[in-house]
Amino acid sequence: MDENPIIVLIEFGKLMGFRLMDLFAALDKDGSKSLDHEEIRNGLRVTRLIKARSGKTWLNTCA
Repeated sequence: MDENPIIVLIEFGKLMGFRLMDLFAALDKDGSKSLDHEEIRNGLRVTRLIKARSGKTWLNTCA
């Protein structure tokens, strides 16, 4: 994947109708008010899973 993972997550949130704060809160599992590498990885796994299940190609439209 060549895209910046943060941009992918932000674009995913926009497409799913999340506010940025809601997306951040959903990814921040430990409540640290920051995202570590593992939380970002988990978020990317979730977005790929949703994409695979829905058949949508939203990832290809991310800038």
